[in-house]
Amino acid sequence: MKVLKSTKGKIAVAIIAAGLIFGTGFVFANTDIGQQLRAWYEALFNQKSEEVMTAIDEEINQKGSEAREQYYEFANEATDEIHSTRDDVTASALSAIETAKNSHLENLNGAKEEILEAVGVDFYQLFLDGYFEILRIAEEGLNSAREGLTAHTGAVGEEALNQVTQDLTAAKEQAVAELEDAIEQAKAEITEQVNLYAEGVNYSLVKELNFKYEEVINAIEEIKDNLVEEQKAILTAAAQELEAEALAAMEEVINNIGNN
Repeated sequence: MKVLKSTKGKIAVAIIAAGLIFGTGFVFANTDIGQQLRAWYEALFNQKSEEVMTAIDEEINQKGSEAREQYYEFANEATDEIHSTRDDVTASALSAIETAKNSHLENLNGAKEEILEAVGVDFYQLFLDGYFEILRIAEEGLNSAREGLTAHTGAVGEEALNQVTQDLTAAKEQAVAELEDAIEQAKAEITEQVNLYAEGVNYSLVKELNFKYEEVINAIEEIKDNLVEEQKAILTAAAQELEAEALAAMEEVINNIGNN
């Protein structure tokens, strides 16, 4: 410190002057005892001043070291709190996303099972309708043949019976073939529609999931930025306040040197 250097200079000068005065073997008759006492006092004062300023310097250095350690503790605590908040909000958002996804999957699976169950029932009902229609047509054909055979004479009865049997058999086979073709066509059309709806629903759900994911990620980032800025502002204000207090404390110590 400049003050200490100046003080040390005064002490050195005082000691040299005292040595020159008291180190000689001469006795000055006109020596002023007041001046000698004042010189001795000034030497003592300079010595004590140096001791006091040295002690104050040590205290200032100690307090500065303690203040730096406290500052780093505050900085580490702020970092831990911000990181903890980051982890908490991330975990919460991920949990919400997972819950929403599982809910959508559960609804999708439920709808799929209902559709598959309904498709089986519908086709079974279609089979029953076709089967009973075949029975009805066959029964009508048999009744018609029976009435025709009864009406015809014995001369043409055998020929008519053979012809009717042949015609009914061909009609039945054609009806069965047409019904089977119709069933296959209906199944193909339903399958095509089911696949189209399934693809559409899957596309829509994936699109909504991606949109919601981006929305949540952006929200998390905004929250993080706001919290970090808030902590920066708090830390900046605290540092400025501590710096001002430290400077004021040092100024007070320096200003009170002459009062001790």
